[in-house]
Amino acid sequence: MFEIKTIETPNLLARSRLTSADVATSTERLDDYQIELCDTEENFRRLQSEWNDLLDHSARPSVFLKHQWMHTWWLLYGSRRTTSQLFILTTRDAENQLVGVLPLYLERWGRQPLTLRVLRLLGTTDQAPEYLDAIVHQRNSQHILAALLANLAVRRHEYDALQFTDLSREALLPTFLSGWSQTLGGVYQNSLGSICPYLKTVGDFDAFIQSLSTKHRYNFRRETRRLIEQRHAVFEVAVTPEAVQNGLEALFALHHQHWAAKEGKSQFDNQGSHTFHRQLAVALAEEGAVRLYRLNCEGHAIAIFYCFCYNQQLFYYQAGLDPAFKNYSLGAVVIGKMIADCFAENFREFDFLRGKESYKFNWTSLTRPTFICEIALSAPAKLYFCFRHFYRELKKRIRSLQAQLSLQKTK
Repeated sequence: MFEIKTIETPNLLARSRLTSADVATSTERLDDYQIELCDTEENFRRLQSEWNDLLDHSARPSVFLKHQWMHTWWLLYGSRRTTSQLFILTTRDAENQLVGVLPLYLERWGRQPLTLRVLRLLGTTDQAPEYLDAIVHQRNSQHILAALLANLAVRRHEYDALQFTDLSREALLPTFLSGWSQTLGGVYQNSLGSICPYLKTVGDFDAFIQSLSTKHRYNFRRETRRLIEQRHAVFEVAVTPEAVQNGLEALFALHHQHWAAKEGKSQFDNQGSHTFHRQLAVALAEEGAVRLYRLNCEGHAIAIFYCFCYNQQLFYYQAGLDPAFKNYSLGAVVIGKMIADCFAENFREFDFLRGKESYKFNWTSLTRPTFICEIALSAPAKLYFCFRHFYRELKKRIRSLQAQLSLQKTK
């Protein structure tokens, strides 16, 4: 077992910020760009090709920022809420090339007369995205983002607060938001979101396996041999839209079987989630951005791992395991296969995404945090977010006290 090492960001607020002078400079340079508000689904849909091309050349590319993810999410979740509306800011240069996108939507919280208008990043809820951010061209990224935020400041009368979640430590937005909020008299808070284990996949896979604990290395190799030699299991990787579509249905069934035998409930095991991924996975598969790793036995899938593939990274998102094979360490076998492929194909990372489940740390000690940035601008928003912060801290203290009391009782 590895010692877990969380790589923290050394003081996000100490990084380059958008100061008052920066805002003024950016406002003066707004004529360098054509900034528009995209607030209709049709205009959003038309952006797909330009959006994804920009993402490929962006400063911080992420599969969760692809147009297919965000547009599908909006159609199936955002647009169905009467309290939400699109609020996407797009930026074009002098040649009319799309060079920046601030992918937002406006959500109304509460009821009149106490309604708050809160800007959030598209895709924030329901399907557990990671590494959200602005999308800006890697050339002049700081200037483009400054111009976008300056335009957002001009629209200040249209919203009361911002709540941006799932921001990585490398995200561009946090470096600007603290100073930006100060220019508008806002209250800024930055807090830890999730922990995402990951591992580097540069070098030699055999050397990597040798770096694992003796117990885990032995278990992985033994169970792989057992499945292949005794049960004649075969690996298969689905990448085409048709194969992905068929594989998803098998994944849903296996995932349901796995959770039916456990207490609790999976957020992936419902019709809404299934509909979302049926549309999303096929759309992304057309660009080679989805892989379904299957382990088949006697012609039937006994394990399916659903992954996204982008920017030389493999993201493990969800899995389905046959309960009848629970004594074969299916998860370890398939994860080992996926990591081996990352080494073989010269990928740079395998990412487990959010969650500190113990099995992930059999493979790695590296983690990266995600962050939540909240900015309250209006007086009601400041009061509301202050209360939320107080309530969260109170819950943490209560849990800490309960843990201490429980520990004392066991002594």
